[in-house]
Amino acid sequence: MRATGESLELVPWLRVDLRDAIILARDLATTDRLPSSVERVIGVLGRELLPDWEQDWIEPEREHFRQLRLRALDALAERLTLAGRHAEAVEVAQTALIVEPLSETAERALIEAFVDEGNEALAVREYETFRRRLWHDLRLRPSADLDQIRPRSRVQH
Repeated sequence: MRATGESLELVPWLRVDLRDAIILARDLATTDRLPSSVERVIGVLGRELLPDWEQDWIEPEREHFRQLRLRALDALAERLTLAGRHAEAVEVAQTALIVEPLSETAERALIEAFVDEGNEALAVREYETFRRRLWHDLRLRPSADLDQIRPRSRVQH
């Protein structure tokens, strides 16, 4: 770190967790590789950027990082589902929904993971919860794409 007058500069060789998180997020969003475990991914990308800071300058950076990690988590959840790693896909999609509770792409990843693992009851319940939250908060309905993957309730007589 170098201090010059009123500014503070990080030297290039200094390891910063935000840099590591950005590299991880970009890698997950742009490659087909799967991590051996999602625990590290969730630990790194599940955290907010400087959550206790209220300064105006941090908001654009926080939003940029939020969008980057959301795309990475969505892509990873989809790849995990396709690889049959459903429990991990559920964890990653749920982390994405913590990042952005109204993300339809994260919701789709979660519902698809439930459906693909044969857990239709959870998929229906998740869809209905999301549908109500989306209507309550934004007066919107889920897209037709999300509606198509939701299993229909089966009533037995």
